[in-house]
Amino acid sequence: MTIRLVALDVDDTLLNSQGHILASTKNVLQTILNNGVKVVLCSGRPLRGIQSFLDELGIGGSDQYAITYNGSVIESLAGDILSQKGLSNEEYRHIDAYANKQHIQYYVLDQDGEVYTSNHDVSRIAVIQAWENDAGILIRKPDELANDFTIVKAAFVGEKTTLDQAEAGVHAVAMGNGSAAAKEHANYVTNSNDEDGIANALQKLVFEKE
Repeated sequence: MTIRLVALDVDDTLLNSQGHILASTKNVLQTILNNGVKVVLCSGRPLRGIQSFLDELGIGGSDQYAITYNGSVIESLAGDILSQKGLSNEEYRHIDAYANKQHIQYYVLDQDGEVYTSNHDVSRIAVIQAWENDAGILIRKPDELANDFTIVKAAFVGEKTTLDQAEAGVHAVAMGNGSAAAKEHANYVTNSNDEDGIANALQKLVFEKE
């Protein structure tokens, strides 16, 4: 079997716990790219939120791609949208109502990476998201937005103790730093994102299969 594409999650997978790409990761991805294999970054962030990592890896152009907004948008690195699935203003209203009922904070993103929330007390997590996207935060209630307003991502945010009371935890990817539940269902578990996990996995899964 010839591998033609490698898809990588960004946070806590491509990036180590300090938010950087390891030298071992850069080296193996450069070798893969030089062999004509596409490397597709997958993230909850918009394209502009991962652009610095794409630049660092030297990945760009209309024939390279990214999966952004947790899969809501698939696009070329030239910004051409291949697929997009959004949520309507009505669905934004449901998110807003649920957040208010549960007394939790939230934010949503439009297709341009702009951050919206109706929270007057904005979560620090929403601030971090806006900073990562090089975007501002727009305080808007659903009634203040156009009827055709759509979003491509929504997130309930806050401190762990608050979120644990409202919803189940989110499982991590199957790396050494992944959750036990994720690793139990994986065929192969590599090292953590701080211990050359990407390089070791790709060496085994791509090059050793050639």
